[in-house]
Amino acid sequence: MGKQDLPNRPIRKRSFVSFNLFQALMRNRLRDGLQRLRTNEARKYKIIAAKRAMMFYKAKGYDDERVSNRIKGIVVRNELTDEWKKRDVEEEVEYAVLTNIINKGTFGEGIKERL
Repeated sequence: MGKQDLPNRPIRKRSFVSFNLFQALMRNRLRDGLQRLRTNEARKYKIIAAKRAMMFYKAKGYDDERVSNRIKGIVVRNELTDEWKKRDVEEEVEYAVLTNIINKGTFGEGIKERL
């Protein structure tokens, strides 16, 4: 069979659109998977930290209700500071001012007056 016996088919230019689309999808899946892993790791470490804190406060002699309230307070404070970070609060002074405002609203006096 020589060169002349080969069927004469038009040469198709290979389109890389489907390959590029495939690569993009795989990159997105990989990124999403990594984000899920990071989120799960963060949750795991938060749970471990909460358990350690509970053990710490129980070892100090705190009753279960006081330990529970303390842990809830820590969780709420972390959520609050995370929200402040999202809103571009960066300086320690800004955190102090916001904390002082919360104390005045809650207790009727600022941090310095309470000390």
